[in-house]
Amino acid sequence: MTPFEYISLLTSIVLALGITRILTSGQCDTVWEGLPLIARLVEHAGDRVQIMPGGGIKPHHVPDIVARTGCRHIHVAVWTSQRDESTRGRPEVFFGGALYPPEDRYDVTDRAAVAGMARRIRGA
Repeated sequence: MTPFEYISLLTSIVLALGITRILTSGQCDTVWEGLPLIARLVEHAGDRVQIMPGGGIKPHHVPDIVARTGCRHIHVAVWTSQRDESTRGRPEVFFGGALYPPEDRYDVTDRAAVAGMARRIRGA
């Protein structure tokens, strides 16, 4: 069974189970390597199920991936670190296990990066 035949069969099973989205790198380590299969899956799935490429995608890759696959959804992690000064007032209280990274920092979605990706897609 070819990778496309296998994924096509799984798509039918997924639909029967009521699942509406498949996150895939196209059976490869990264989306770049799996682009041909992802494009075929998007075409095969049509509007029945969302095929969402994910795996090694950077914001500047998004317009090219959308153009090459025809996908309408993408899984991408764009993080930025934020500081939380509220942890400084009680140094005797630990807000986590190990302090790596320091407990006064946490990751959040980078709004500017997401907005930039959306602008690039609309312009593509």
